[in-house]
Amino acid sequence: MNLRTFRLNRYVLQVTFIFLCGMPLVMAKGVQATIPDVPITLLASIRPLALIANDFVMLAKLNDRVKVEVLLQAGASPHHFALKVTDIKRIQEADTVIWSAPTLEHFLIKALREHRKNSSDLQLSSFSRIPFQEDDEGRHSHQHDHTDADAHLWLDPANVDALIAALSLSLQRVFPNGHKAIIEAEVEYRTVLESLERSLQQRMTAANALKGGIAVYHDSLGAFVNRFHVHQVAALTAVPEEQMGLRSLLAHKQGLKPSCLLADKGELGMAQRFAATLEWPLVAFDLLAQNEEVNTYPAYMNAIAASIEQCLKSR
Repeated sequence: MNLRTFRLNRYVLQVTFIFLCGMPLVMAKGVQATIPDVPITLLASIRPLALIANDFVMLAKLNDRVKVEVLLQAGASPHHFALKVTDIKRIQEADTVIWSAPTLEHFLIKALREHRKNSSDLQLSSFSRIPFQEDDEGRHSHQHDHTDADAHLWLDPANVDALIAALSLSLQRVFPNGHKAIIEAEVEYRTVLESLERSLQQRMTAANALKGGIAVYHDSLGAFVNRFHVHQVAALTAVPEEQMGLRSLLAHKQGLKPSCLLADKGELGMAQRFAATLEWPLVAFDLLAQNEEVNTYPAYMNAIAASIEQCLKSR
């Protein structure tokens, strides 16, 4: 079964499910389910996930009834983030928390367990197309390398498709009278994602023709690299600020030379000295969407692709 057929079948099943459940929901004859009087809050752990949620809310014309907020502000790394009292309050008060994976947002595990036991939050790794196995504390429970279990799952549009399907169902439960518009928005956004996939694949195919390869300072592009078949020759660290020994540096210097070293804009300071030692050009990309001018998921993904193209042209 190809991806398009799978998506169509899932859509048909979803519509059937809603029909059988009798949306709008009825608690008793003539009494409809309670609809919120005030806007609900979707709290995304990081801005790329907020961009996805906001795209969908806008398409469903729910922007006056749904607020999309971001937990981590610009410049904060999910790998090393520590919750403040105000952050925990926001988590408690959110109607839905959207996050990627325990290995990325490890700081959320305890807070979600203690304060949101009965909440239907959306964890991307629980329904992504990439196998992702972890124990209760967010540690990998297998021996694959970091790229095989990359927690930056939003960089693959197929995973975003799964997130949108889950978000659509969640919003239909909250706004039963708007289920038709929400389903239509899901179908429209799926079309946007399919167009984005085709465009990015064409761009990366052309970029790969340059016969170069990328290296990354922090191994964070695995979902994008695997989805669009970008040639990655090296990753210096699994997580930011990880120490690298002289032996590892020498091995990279003696190995296959990449077109450049890609580093998230928030990690440029740390990546600079490695790029200088290895004599690799350094190119920045915006992993956590810190650039406020990038305000949609397609724009974000196109910016990631542009950085990779710039890298491969540096050869």
